[in-house]
Amino acid sequence: MPTAAKLIAAIVLAAVGFFAAGTVAGHLPANTGPGYLWAIASGVGLLSGWRVLGPDARGTPLAAVSAGLRATVIMVLIVLMIVSFAQMIQRSLQRHYDGPVHALQSMFGLMLDNGALLLHPDVAGVLLVGGMLAGGLAHRAARSWR
Repeated sequence: MPTAAKLIAAIVLAAVGFFAAGTVAGHLPANTGPGYLWAIASGVGLLSGWRVLGPDARGTPLAAVSAGLRATVIMVLIVLMIVSFAQMIQRSLQRHYDGPVHALQSMFGLMLDNGALLLHPDVAGVLLVGGMLAGGLAHRAARSWR
């Protein structure tokens, strides 16, 4: 059932995903473009906000901020998995792997490599502050519009 908290959570986490993707794009190697990273991060943020944060926005403000951080972590993990899977498919089409098991093992290595980009202070700051802000705004919406 649609609620104001779900709507606000979805919009804010989509924005967090968009800005985090833009921040990550600044740390990519010179010959690598962000591609569809903004769209993927925004879409996953939208779904994560609606399905994870929105229903948990009630309760105490601290619980809502915690739910916002949890939704942000889920968003990041899903985006990492999607991007790494796409990179693995692209490499497998170039016959980079010996077999499917090697390709799947490489996908987890790609997730670690891509996850290392999140350790830059500006990227981590966008994700942390954005997750807390999303939780706080969703909590405010849940309390204001019942």
